[in-house]
Order: sequence, then C-alpha cells, then structure tokens
Amino acid sequence: MHPDQARHARQHAHQWAGRLSYRILTVPLLTALAALGALLVGNLRQTPVGVTCPADQLLVVAATDIADAVSTLAARYTDGPGRGCTAIRVQAQEPAAVVEALAGGWDTARYGDRPDVWIPDSSLWSRLFGSSGSATVRPDGEAGGTAAPTGPPLAYSPLVLALPAPMVDALHWAEHPPTWADVLRVLSADQGWSALGQPRWGPVRVEMADPARSTSALQALIAWTGAARGLGQEDYLPAAAVDQPSVVNVLRKLRSRVGGARAGAGPMFVMSEQEVWRHNQGGPAVPLTAVYPADGTPVSDYPYLPLYPAGTAAGRRAAAAGFLRFLREPDSQTWLVSQAFRSGLGAEGAPFVPANGLRADGVSDLLPATGAATLSRLTQVWNSLPAPVR
Repeated sequence: MHPDQARHARQHAHQWAGRLSYRILTVPLLTALAALGALLVGNLRQTPVGVTCPADQLLVVAATDIADAVSTLAARYTDGPGRGCTAIRVQAQEPAAVVEALAGGWDTARYGDRPDVWIPDSSLWSRLFGSSGSATVRPDGEAGGTAAPTGPPLAYSPLVLALPAPMVDALHWAEHPPTWADVLRVLSADQGWSALGQPRWGPVRVEMADPARSTSALQALIAWTGAARGLGQEDYLPAAAVDQPSVVNVLRKLRSRVGGARAGAGPMFVMSEQEVWRHNQGGPAVPLTAVYPADGTPVSDYPYLPLYPAGTAAGRRAAAAGFLRFLREPDSQTWLVSQAFRSGLGAEGAPFVPANGLRADGVSDLLPATGAATLSRLTQVWNSLPAPVR
C-alpha cells in the first residue's frame, strides 16, 4: 500500500473510532448512494392491474451471519407499497465460496444461479477478489460483471474474544481488557491455566477456523500478526512483514494452540460481537462473554456489492438500488441494531448489555485496513505451518 493510502486508512479508522462507544460510524446516505450513482434509475412503480410480473427475482447472496436478517428485511421491502414486480430471494453463502465462484466465472452447475447482489461480512473478501486479476473490477459492475472492490456498508460488528465467564474472571480481563499482544502471551505460556490457579483446565487454547475461509479467523490473524511485529494501530502491515522470522515463530506457536481444549475448560473463541449475541440467544449450557481488545480490533462492515453481468436490464438495477435505499433507512437500521449489528443509530436500547455478554462501550479503537497482498500471504504462511498434534 502506498504511504498515502496507509495514512488515509489510519485517518479513516480514527474518525470511525471516535463514535464507537454509542454511535458507530455514521455514513451519510448520500455518500452511500453516490457509490451506486449509476444504478439510481428511478423509483419502482406499482404494477398496473392486469399486468403479469416476470418470473425472475433479484437474487442476493449474503454471509451466513446476516443472511436471515437480510431475508427478513427483503420480505418487508417487497410487501411495502409501490414495489411493483419487485421480488427478492436471499441465499446464505460463505464469502470464500463466492470469491471462488466469481474467480472461476461463476459456474452455475456448481454454484447455482449467479447473484445480482453480494453482501459478504467484510470488505476483506471483495479486496481479495479484486486483487485476483481474474476479471476487471469496476464500481458499476460492467466489463464482465464483477463486484465493486468496495460498497456502502449495511452494518458493523467488531471482532471480539469470546470466553466463558469463569475464564474471563481468571484472566481478570473484565477489569483490565487485554491487548492482542497480551492474548498472545497467555496463549504461548507453557504453564497454561496453572499459572492462573486453574491447573485442571490445562493449556490455554483458542478455537478458530481456517483463515482462508473464515472472516473472524482472518481478522484475528491480522491482529495477532501486527502484535507479533510489535505494531500499534498506527502502523500498516505490509505483506513482507508476514515472512519475518520473528513473526513466523509467533504464528507457529499460535497455531500449536488452536483447538484441543480440555473438557470442562472450554477454549477461547474469536468471533464477531453479533455471533456472541446469537450464541447466547440460543440458551446454551455455557454462555460466552465478549472481551474487547484494548488496542483496537478489526470490524466486519457488510458491504452491499452489485454483481451485474454485462447488459443487465435497467429494472434489475433499479431493484438493487431500491433495496439498498431501504436497507439504509432508519427503520431498517433500527431493526438491525436489535439483532446486535451496530450502525450509525447508536446502541441505546439495543442488546449490547452485559446480560447478553456484550458491552455497548467495549470497542476502543479500530485496526487499520489490511491490503489484499498481505491477506493472501498471511493465509499462505498460516496454512504452511504444522497443524497441532492431538
């Protein structure tokens, strides 16, 4: 990343962080719509009596953690007045699978119908696809019908550490939130839970999926790599830093601590804040408590990305633009907040309370954006390291 780009990313992060306690990143509606200016082709009209609607639908593919919410809002949108023939179908699909499908030209026999709109849980995935060189990327979705490299965010969910309350108490992390470097030290300590008065719990373990396919795992790996290099949130993480011997050694130790927690202890999880809320809403035997790192955290931003094939009809473009406007209306945003997604409307009356394992004022800062080259190299190095032996 050019120094000016890195400086811009840092400035953006700090502007955003100043509103995080109760008002996370107010993005003006006009700015969001400007990103899709070419799509705004007028309001949808009520269908005249006797006119038959076409059978096709607007297909939206969304990350699994927000797909149900988008589906609920899609039903509200299509039931509203003046929607005409608008019909929206929402499918849940992991962002990594969408990147694979797009990079291969979207084989419908393998992946199903090509979507009109993609809502990944993080812009990380559109950056990875945009850097693949498999297609030309343009904001209007023309020239091969690829995704825009970024898009207006629909909601936010910060990355957190999630642990059972007894583990949080043993670590004293409720009173003294850890930095990412602190977490690395806890995970790397050979004494494990014995050093904290809980020898029966064994070593401290973390549960995380493959960073090449999991947003939370990839975000955590970014944060820990920065901590291993001794960075603060002011610093940018270049791809070359991932190959530094000191960084690789820390990642090797971290990889050895993935999974394998003893029965009764439970591992430490890396999850989005919204995932913690969803877990606890299910009435689990072991509720989780979110721990917000003191030196900042990555955030999922759920961008709205059109995927228009060349020659897409104006009506479908209008439907996609109209649905975006609806998703960003105050009533829709208020409902998303009720589902533990953060927005510019604040957190008052929302589920960000200790009873749900969350804190409205938990996020102190944001880590800067990471370039696609760093993301790719990071997953390569991680998956080249020996998997833990059980």
